[in-house]
Amino acid sequence: MTSTNTNPLIRLEDVLRLQQMMQLKPPATLPLSFIGEDVKLIKEIRKKVKTANQNNVTRTQAYLDYYQKHPEIHWAFLAHLVSRNGGYYMTDLSTTLIKSLLSSEKQHAYFLFLEHSNSAIFHDAYAQLLLYEKSKEQNSNLFHLLSAFHISSFMKAVWNDFWQHRNKTLLSIALIVNEQYHIEKNVLFKKEFQRDVLHSWQFHTQNFLGMTQIVFPVIKLI
Repeated sequence: MTSTNTNPLIRLEDVLRLQQMMQLKPPATLPLSFIGEDVKLIKEIRKKVKTANQNNVTRTQAYLDYYQKHPEIHWAFLAHLVSRNGGYYMTDLSTTLIKSLLSSEKQHAYFLFLEHSNSAIFHDAYAQLLLYEKSKEQNSNLFHLLSAFHISSFMKAVWNDFWQHRNKTLLSIALIVNEQYHIEKNVLFKKEFQRDVLHSWQFHTQNFLGMTQIVFPVIKLI
């Protein structure tokens, strides 16, 4: 006999709250200047982001290490899985089968597309994660420093909400939405990627055959 869990993965109230945050207009404030310990912390986080953003291997490991230290941040584990799958695709580009389908120029274009996508996400998200980590260490809300990393006012509102209410699902959804925006802004709309990757028949064939899907193994609890 098995029991059926009728609890939705995403609650309606979470969706409504997220919509409200997305509609918030950023406050009209002068550019912030940081001094003292804030400057030191900003430099420290920037250095850590740069070090961990060297390649897909370092990014994938950084996500996992972070999740193991902060398991309440579910998105970090999801990002680890997505990044790992991205690494598989990047490795596949050097296989005999792919080499027979793509020219060396196309292989390079596909690799850059995957690398730029994963790097853009990491650059934006990992700074947020590290700032949350520091907030935990100091037991103090440090999210006013998000603007130093050019993080959106939307995510600032989300992190402040998470700090107060600890809604893990809402935070995960917000991070997914925000990083999808960064992919569109920094990668998908670039002419070279549209020309060499997104509008190519090889990409459309992969998409049609479901070869770009990401599959996660799960355990069914009875």
